[in-house]
Parts: sequence; structure tokens; C-alpha cells
Amino acid sequence: MSTDKDVQMETSARLREALQAMRLSIKEAAEMCGIPYRSFQNYTLGLREPNAEALRTISTQLGISSDWLLTGEGPMLRGQSAQPSAASSEPANPREQA
Repeated sequence: MSTDKDVQMETSARLREALQAMRLSIKEAAEMCGIPYRSFQNYTLGLREPNAEALRTISTQLGISSDWLLTGEGPMLRGQSAQPSAASSEPANPREQA
């Protein structure tokens, strides 16, 4: 059974994962979103859960899917399909497929 604390930690881990994938520091992400550094840091540490407004801002400004951030389901980035596009001009990277 998942507790609220478990969900909060999972959200913070996904936020850290997204920042790492985007090669953004907490400071850079906070500035891009207009969210105070300490608040953003608390989101990434699992000390605080982002409210609806913060989630909307993070999703809009950083392009992170709020569905993915909250549930881990679907693509990480907004507008990204869940499966790689067959029409992509670049060959698929075997590491990414695994």
C-alpha cells in the first residue's frame, strides 16, 4: 500500500530525473519557473509536494509532463510520444530502446 509520503518521494525522484535528463540544476530550473530556489529544492528532496500551480508552472516552463511527474506513466516530456517515432530521421539508439 502506497502512502502519501511514498508518492511524494516518487514525485521528487521523477523531478530529479527530469532535471538530470534536461541537464538543468535546481537553481536553473527554479529561475526558469519563477519558483523560489528553496521551494524547488524542497520539491526535489521530497520535503514538500508541489501544489497545482507549481505543477502547472513546472510543466509549462520546463516541458515536463505533469501526468508523468505525478504518476510515472506516459512520456517524461510534454508533446513527446510514449513510443519512439518510426519517422525519425535519426537511427534509434539501442541503449534508449532498452
